[in-house]
Amino acid sequence: MPEARGRTVETAGRQSAIVSIDMVGYSTMVATDLPSAVRNVRDINERLVAPGIAHWHGILIHRAGDSWLVEFATVTNAIQFALSVQELLGPKSPTPLRVGIHFGEVTVDGSTHHGDGINIAVRLQGIARPGGITLSSAVHERLPSSLACEIREIGPRIVKNIPQPVSVYRVVMRGEEDEPTADRRSAVDLACQVPTLTNRPAVAVLPFENASGSNQPEYFSDGLADDIINGLVRLRWLPVIARNSTFAFKGAPIDVQEVGRQLGARYVISGSVRVSESRLQVQVWLNDADDRRLVWSERYDRELRDLFVVRDDIALGIVGTIEPEYSRAEQFRSRTRPLESLDGWGLVRRGLWHMNRLTREDAATARELFERALAHDPVSVEALVYLSWWHFWDVWVRRGPTEGWIEMERLARRAMSLDNQDARPVMLAGVSEFMQGETERGRRMLMRAIEMSPSLAVAHACVGSSYILSGEPELAVEPLRTALRLSPNDFHVFHTLGEVAVARYMMGDYNLAIAAAEESLELRPGYVHAHLARIGSLARSGLTKAARAALGELRARRPDFNLGQIEWLPFVDRHWIGYFADGLTIADAPNLARDEETSGIALTYEHSPPVGASGIESVAVPPSIGRAAMAAVKL
Repeated sequence: MPEARGRTVETAGRQSAIVSIDMVGYSTMVATDLPSAVRNVRDINERLVAPGIAHWHGILIHRAGDSWLVEFATVTNAIQFALSVQELLGPKSPTPLRVGIHFGEVTVDGSTHHGDGINIAVRLQGIARPGGITLSSAVHERLPSSLACEIREIGPRIVKNIPQPVSVYRVVMRGEEDEPTADRRSAVDLACQVPTLTNRPAVAVLPFENASGSNQPEYFSDGLADDIINGLVRLRWLPVIARNSTFAFKGAPIDVQEVGRQLGARYVISGSVRVSESRLQVQVWLNDADDRRLVWSERYDRELRDLFVVRDDIALGIVGTIEPEYSRAEQFRSRTRPLESLDGWGLVRRGLWHMNRLTREDAATARELFERALAHDPVSVEALVYLSWWHFWDVWVRRGPTEGWIEMERLARRAMSLDNQDARPVMLAGVSEFMQGETERGRRMLMRAIEMSPSLAVAHACVGSSYILSGEPELAVEPLRTALRLSPNDFHVFHTLGEVAVARYMMGDYNLAIAAAEESLELRPGYVHAHLARIGSLARSGLTKAARAALGELRARRPDFNLGQIEWLPFVDRHWIGYFADGLTIADAPNLARDEETSGIALTYEHSPPVGASGIESVAVPPSIGRAAMAAVKL
């Protein structure tokens, strides 16, 4: 070995398994109670870490405060050590640990260790769940088949200072809840009276026709109608005629206008079910009973595996689609009536129509109408919900003062106090929480909203966004996929597809990110986040010419764009700000230097801001989600 200033240097290095351990919440503990922090670290080291290192033949290569770096000759010993530490500490520990493990080259310079084996292990530890263990693919492929634990792939991840994405796996710990659950302290009582539903147009769901003949009992087609009724009932703002009334029309010729008149319903849902040996086919129609106009129809054709699972899936999709179609029909209906004749409900629908027009003037008109509706009825949950939503888009578009989040939350919580069974204000309060940096608390509220109304597609999309902001893009894909499946024709699909693109870009899935971004931009050509994901993915894929062209397209549509608008995003780990900025730099953006004076200023409205605030572009309503985008949301 050559000598370097008296120290031995391993020039070739060696292949080792490196375990990086860190205590969650240590910095806060040090700031608030230093003696307790010192005692906790000492206890974990003496009781768990040090004995485990000795038992599994490891070498402690670095120790600082609440962190440990341990080297093992084999992956088996490394994973067994990590499992023993986490299991002995237990899932309920007030001071949980995060563990990352990588197998790679390590070079020793005296007492200092270098190499990707160490760097990647530290980064994997940083993205582990509290109490969890994350592994690289190099570790996963060397794990013994006899290992008695479940390993789950979470996909490629971009990690700081590592040029290529790292394929990441995680250990499913014993007793772990795989996904966050809703706060169940508030039971959802669907039987209680919904306040302020007077004069709102009701929906009637008729029994579905059994088109299967004698091959299938009618309880299946009746059950599908029941599932749709039960799903719509959870949409607290939408009055639904009771089953006992609608099923009185079973077997009778359907005249939707007469049915609507007798039931007092403006909208009538009907359909048919055909079950064969291998397929389930469902046809559903939504009609305006006032003029017998067909508002929406859809045909579902599914491979039949588990009959009732498929039925539940179709029912959830129908409910998720009907609500935005109902809302869209009411918005256009409000446009045909004089403004002075509109009641509170009509004013809100008119305001929503204007909010979705995407112009500066319409944004101002929308707020005026929502406020007028609230003055007309101070306990209007509808007016509070959409005024709260308006404040979200206002701050989002302008990258404006965060006081808007506070006002958004105030309005949402006021709506919650008026109807604690309506999922929308719970969702909006959750969004305001995570946009203010309270990511976990905001996500719990979003999950509670989904428990209250499982078909609320936008809440699923917001859960995905919360995972993006917390730096866990692999967890964002499933809720975003759910949102797209629940409401493929929703007005906000461009945003959901853009979030899919961002998540895939963060994960290093560049081809899928480009596919989702391009579908988002087809619907909304000026959507900045889709542009950023597309430009960065092209640049990092080595497609420099295409990346520059994409950057030129962004700057043509948003000449006011600057890096300060990226810095405004409330990522928990600010590393991601640099990641998005670096994507632009790779694409050769010398003129996108940070402008401290304009950082966070309002975007120019004439260049396609997000929904509900301002701009002049319209958003195309997609007939369906494209194949490329659906590939991007497959886990």
